[in-house]
Amino acid sequence: MPMSKRCIPYTPRFREIKESVFALVSTAGIHLREQEPYNVDGDNSWRLIPGNIQTEQLMVTHSHYDHQDADQDINCIFPLDRLRELAAEGIIGGVGDKHLGFMGYTQNFRDLYERVAPEMAKTISRSQADAVILTAGCPLCHRVAAAIAREIEMTGIPTVFITVAPDQTRQAGPPRAIAPLRFTLGNSLGALDSQIYNARFCSMLSVASKQEKSLEPSGSQSMLNMTAASGNQLTFKRPKK
Repeated sequence: MPMSKRCIPYTPRFREIKESVFALVSTAGIHLREQEPYNVDGDNSWRLIPGNIQTEQLMVTHSHYDHQDADQDINCIFPLDRLRELAAEGIIGGVGDKHLGFMGYTQNFRDLYERVAPEMAKTISRSQADAVILTAGCPLCHRVAAAIAREIEMTGIPTVFITVAPDQTRQAGPPRAIAPLRFTLGNSLGALDSQIYNARFCSMLSVASKQEKSLEPSGSQSMLNMTAASGNQLTFKRPKK
Protein backbone atom coordinates (compact mmCIF):
# COMPACT_ATOMS: atom_id res chain seq x y z
CA MET A 1 0.00 0.00 0.00
CA PRO A 2 1.58 3.34 -0.99
CA MET A 3 1.97 5.86 1.80
CA SER A 4 -0.31 8.87 1.68
CA LYS A 5 1.26 12.15 2.73
CA ARG A 6 -2.14 13.34 3.95
CA CYS A 7 -3.30 10.35 5.97
CA ILE A 8 -1.25 9.41 9.03
CA PRO A 9 -1.54 5.67 9.82
CA TYR A 10 -2.30 4.97 13.45
CA THR A 11 -2.50 1.66 15.30
CA PRO A 12 -4.07 1.84 18.78
CA ARG A 13 -2.29 0.00 21.56
CA PHE A 14 -3.76 -3.46 22.10
CA ARG A 15 -1.53 -4.39 25.06
CA GLU A 16 -0.52 -2.64 28.24
CA ILE A 17 3.08 -1.43 28.39
CA LYS A 18 3.97 -4.07 30.97
CA GLU A 19 2.80 -6.74 28.51
CA SER A 20 4.44 -5.28 25.39
CA VAL A 21 7.62 -6.53 23.74
CA PHE A 22 9.60 -3.64 22.27
CA ALA A 23 11.91 -3.45 19.27
CA LEU A 24 14.27 -0.59 18.47
CA VAL A 25 14.51 1.01 15.03
CA SER A 26 17.05 3.79 14.55
CA THR A 27 18.12 5.94 11.60
CA ALA A 28 21.19 7.15 13.53
CA GLY A 29 23.68 4.92 11.69
CA ILE A 30 23.70 2.04 14.19
CA HIS A 31 25.21 -1.30 13.14
CA LEU A 32 27.26 -4.22 14.42
CA ARG A 33 31.00 -3.69 14.29
CA GLU A 34 31.28 -6.77 12.08
CA GLN A 35 28.72 -5.46 9.58
CA GLU A 36 29.56 -3.32 6.56
CA PRO A 37 29.58 0.40 7.47
CA TYR A 38 27.09 2.73 5.81
CA ASN A 39 28.03 5.06 2.98
CA VAL A 40 27.78 8.40 4.80
CA ASP A 41 27.12 10.26 1.53
CA GLY A 42 23.83 8.39 1.14
CA ASP A 43 22.83 4.81 1.81
CA ASN A 44 19.49 3.02 1.61
CA SER A 45 20.68 -0.27 3.08
CA TRP A 46 19.60 -1.30 6.57
CA ARG A 47 21.12 -3.59 9.17
CA LEU A 48 19.47 -6.36 11.17
CA ILE A 49 20.56 -6.25 14.81
CA PRO A 50 19.84 -9.47 16.73
CA GLY A 51 18.13 -9.09 20.07
CA ASN A 52 20.75 -11.06 21.99
CA ILE A 53 23.83 -8.97 21.11
CA GLN A 54 25.85 -6.99 23.63
CA THR A 55 25.77 -3.23 23.16
CA GLU A 56 29.60 -3.20 23.03
CA GLN A 57 29.21 -4.91 19.65
CA LEU A 58 27.43 -1.86 18.22
CA MET A 59 28.86 1.27 16.66
CA VAL A 60 27.77 4.35 14.69
CA THR A 61 28.71 5.22 11.13
CA HIS A 62 27.35 8.68 10.37
CA SER A 63 29.01 12.02 9.63
CA HIS A 64 26.01 14.36 9.78
CA TYR A 65 25.55 14.70 13.56
CA ASP A 66 27.77 14.57 16.63
CA HIS A 67 27.71 11.03 18.03
CA GLN A 68 30.74 11.21 20.32
CA ASP A 69 28.60 10.32 23.37
CA ALA A 70 27.06 7.35 21.56
CA ASP A 71 30.56 6.23 20.60
CA GLN A 72 31.21 5.81 24.32
CA ASP A 73 27.76 4.45 25.22
CA ILE A 74 25.40 3.47 22.41
CA ASN A 75 22.45 3.72 24.81
CA CYS A 76 22.48 7.50 24.36
CA ILE A 77 20.74 6.92 21.04
CA PHE A 78 20.00 3.18 20.88
CA PRO A 79 18.73 2.31 24.38
CA LEU A 80 18.94 -1.46 24.23
CA ASP A 81 20.39 -1.86 27.72
CA ARG A 82 17.81 0.56 29.09
CA LEU A 83 15.00 -1.56 27.63
CA ARG A 84 16.53 -4.69 29.11
CA GLU A 85 16.58 -3.00 32.51
CA LEU A 86 12.93 -2.01 32.16
CA ALA A 87 12.03 -5.57 31.17
CA ALA A 88 13.89 -6.91 34.21
CA GLU A 89 11.94 -4.50 36.42
CA GLY A 90 8.63 -5.58 34.88
CA ILE A 91 7.91 -2.11 33.45
CA ILE A 92 7.74 -3.52 29.91
CA GLY A 93 6.93 -7.05 28.79
CA GLY A 94 10.22 -7.77 27.06
CA VAL A 95 12.74 -6.87 24.38
CA GLY A 96 12.34 -8.06 20.81
CA ASP A 97 14.51 -10.57 18.98
CA LYS A 98 15.15 -8.22 16.05
CA HIS A 99 16.10 -4.54 15.90
CA LEU A 100 16.94 -2.43 12.86
CA GLY A 101 19.64 0.11 12.07
CA PHE A 102 19.65 2.59 9.19
CA MET A 103 21.71 5.64 8.21
CA GLY A 104 19.03 8.21 7.54
CA TYR A 105 21.05 10.61 5.42
CA THR A 106 19.48 9.33 2.23
CA GLN A 107 19.31 11.00 -1.17
CA ASN A 108 16.81 8.55 -2.65
CA PHE A 109 13.43 9.14 -1.03
CA ARG A 110 11.45 7.33 -3.69
CA ASP A 111 13.35 4.13 -2.94
CA LEU A 112 12.91 4.78 0.78
CA TYR A 113 9.13 5.10 0.47
CA GLU A 114 8.56 2.33 -2.07
CA ARG A 115 11.08 -0.34 -1.00
CA VAL A 116 13.16 0.31 2.11
CA ALA A 117 10.54 1.39 4.65
CA PRO A 118 8.11 -1.41 3.66
CA GLU A 119 10.94 -4.00 3.90
CA MET A 120 11.92 -2.77 7.34
CA ALA A 121 8.30 -2.76 8.51
CA LYS A 122 7.80 -6.31 7.24
CA THR A 123 10.89 -7.49 9.13
CA ILE A 124 9.56 -6.01 12.36
CA SER A 125 6.09 -7.46 11.77
CA ARG A 126 7.68 -10.93 11.53
CA SER A 127 9.59 -10.53 14.78
CA GLN A 128 8.52 -10.96 18.40
CA ALA A 129 7.85 -7.23 18.79
CA ASP A 130 4.39 -5.83 19.30
CA ALA A 131 5.60 -2.23 19.84
CA VAL A 132 8.47 -0.18 18.43
CA ILE A 133 10.59 2.70 19.69
CA LEU A 134 12.36 4.83 17.07
CA THR A 135 15.33 7.19 17.37
CA ALA A 136 17.22 9.26 14.81
CA GLY A 137 20.49 11.09 14.26
CA CYS A 138 20.64 14.14 12.00
CA PRO A 139 17.65 16.35 11.10
CA LEU A 140 17.12 14.46 7.83
CA CYS A 141 17.29 11.19 9.77
CA HIS A 142 14.27 12.37 11.76
CA ARG A 143 12.18 12.74 8.60
CA VAL A 144 13.28 9.29 7.48
CA ALA A 145 12.45 7.74 10.86
CA ALA A 146 8.96 9.22 10.67
CA ALA A 147 8.46 7.59 7.26
CA ILE A 148 9.55 4.23 8.66
CA ALA A 149 7.25 4.65 11.67
CA ARG A 150 4.31 5.19 9.32
CA GLU A 151 5.05 1.96 7.47
CA ILE A 152 5.38 0.00 10.71
CA GLU A 153 2.03 1.31 11.93
CA MET A 154 0.46 0.13 8.67
CA THR A 155 1.45 -3.44 9.61
CA GLY A 156 -0.59 -3.10 12.81
CA ILE A 157 2.24 -2.41 15.27
CA PRO A 158 2.13 0.80 17.37
CA THR A 159 5.23 2.99 17.43
CA VAL A 160 6.60 5.90 19.43
CA PHE A 161 9.32 8.12 18.00
CA ILE A 162 11.68 9.84 20.45
CA THR A 163 12.59 12.99 18.54
CA VAL A 164 15.10 15.73 19.31
CA ALA A 165 14.30 17.54 16.04
CA PRO A 166 10.53 18.11 16.47
CA ASP A 167 10.12 20.57 13.59
CA GLN A 168 11.52 18.14 11.03
CA THR A 169 9.62 15.28 12.64
CA ARG A 170 6.30 17.10 12.60
CA GLN A 171 6.68 17.90 8.90
CA ALA A 172 7.02 14.19 8.13
CA GLY A 173 3.87 13.24 10.09
CA PRO A 174 4.76 10.38 12.45
CA PRO A 175 1.88 8.55 14.15
CA ARG A 176 3.28 9.25 17.64
CA ALA A 177 6.27 11.31 18.75
CA ILE A 178 7.70 12.43 22.07
CA ALA A 179 10.03 15.43 22.11
CA PRO A 180 12.28 15.77 25.17
CA LEU A 181 13.11 19.47 25.44
CA ARG A 182 16.77 20.50 25.61
CA PHE A 183 17.98 17.07 24.48
CA THR A 184 20.26 17.38 21.44
CA LEU A 185 21.10 15.48 18.26
CA GLY A 186 23.00 12.36 19.20
CA ASN A 187 21.48 12.30 22.69
CA SER A 188 17.94 11.03 22.25
CA LEU A 189 18.12 9.50 25.73
CA GLY A 190 20.03 12.34 27.36
CA ALA A 191 23.69 13.16 27.91
CA LEU A 192 26.34 10.59 28.60
CA ASP A 193 26.52 11.46 32.31
CA SER A 194 22.83 10.78 32.93
CA GLN A 195 22.50 7.03 32.49
CA ILE A 196 20.48 6.62 35.71
CA TYR A 197 18.08 9.20 34.37
CA ASN A 198 18.00 7.44 31.01
CA ALA A 199 16.46 4.31 32.51
CA ARG A 200 13.66 6.36 34.06
CA PHE A 201 13.30 8.32 30.83
CA CYS A 202 12.29 5.15 29.01
CA SER A 203 9.47 4.70 31.51
CA MET A 204 7.84 7.78 29.95
CA LEU A 205 6.19 5.29 27.63
CA SER A 206 3.82 4.28 30.38
CA VAL A 207 2.98 7.91 31.09
CA ALA A 208 2.45 8.68 27.43
CA SER A 209 0.27 5.62 27.00
CA LYS A 210 -2.09 6.84 29.72
CA GLN A 211 -2.55 10.07 27.77
CA GLU A 212 -2.85 8.31 24.43
CA LYS A 213 -6.64 8.35 24.22
CA SER A 214 -6.79 12.12 24.55
CA LEU A 215 -3.88 12.51 22.14
CA GLU A 216 -5.26 10.21 19.46
CA PRO A 217 -4.61 11.99 16.17
CA SER A 218 -7.40 13.35 14.06
CA GLY A 219 -5.87 14.52 10.81
CA SER A 220 -2.52 15.28 12.46
CA GLN A 221 0.09 13.35 14.37
CA SER A 222 0.23 12.94 18.13
CA MET A 223 3.12 14.94 19.55
CA LEU A 224 4.11 15.41 23.17
CA ASN A 225 6.70 17.92 24.27
CA MET A 226 8.50 16.64 27.33
CA THR A 227 10.35 18.74 29.87
CA ALA A 228 12.67 17.23 32.45
CA ALA A 229 11.75 18.29 35.95
CA SER A 230 13.65 17.69 39.18
CA GLY A 231 15.19 14.29 39.89
CA ASN A 232 13.91 11.53 37.64
CA GLN A 233 10.43 12.93 37.22
CA LEU A 234 9.02 14.05 33.90
CA THR A 235 6.25 16.42 32.99
CA PHE A 236 4.46 16.44 29.66
CA LYS A 237 3.17 19.50 27.89
CA ARG A 238 0.82 19.65 24.94
CA PRO A 239 2.34 21.59 22.05
CA LYS A 240 0.72 24.94 21.36
CA LYS A 241 -1.48 24.98 18.30
